[in-house]
Amino acid sequence: MPIMNNLNFAKAETHVQRNPFVTAKNNLLNNLQHQLKSAEAMIAGEVYMVEKMRTVTENGEKLRKLVKRPMRHWYWRDSTGVVRFAVRVSNKRIELVKGKADVVVGKDTDLPSIIEQLIKAVEAGELDVEIEGVVNARNMK
Repeated sequence: MPIMNNLNFAKAETHVQRNPFVTAKNNLLNNLQHQLKSAEAMIAGEVYMVEKMRTVTENGEKLRKLVKRPMRHWYWRDSTGVVRFAVRVSNKRIELVKGKADVVVGKDTDLPSIIEQLIKAVEAGELDVEIEGVVNARNMK
C-alpha cells in the first residue's frame, strides 16, 4: 500500500493578518507580568532573569541557545528616593493621564500591587486609547 494513501490532505490555508493593536496589548500584558515578577524578586532581595533565545558562538559554530539575562525595569527611584513606574508600549512611555506618564509608587513593597492594578486596567480596556495611539503612530512611519 502506498504511503501517500495514509495521509489526510486539505486545501492550503490562507495567512491571517495579525491585528497590531491586539499584538501590542498582549505584549503589554506579558511585559507587565514580567515587571510584576521582577518587583516581587526585588522585594525578596533576588534578581529576576528572563530567558531569551540568542545566537551564540561556541567552538566556532553558531548555535541558538536559551540564555538568561536580567530584566530591564520599568521602575526606578527618583531624586527624592520615591519609587516610580512607567508603562511602555513598543518601548515608548505612554501617558496614563494627560501630561503624566509616571505612576508614583512610594515604597518598594507597594510596587507589586500597583502593577497588578495596571494589569487589571489593561485587561478592562482602560488603556486601549493610549495603546492604539502608539500603534497608529508606529504604523504611520
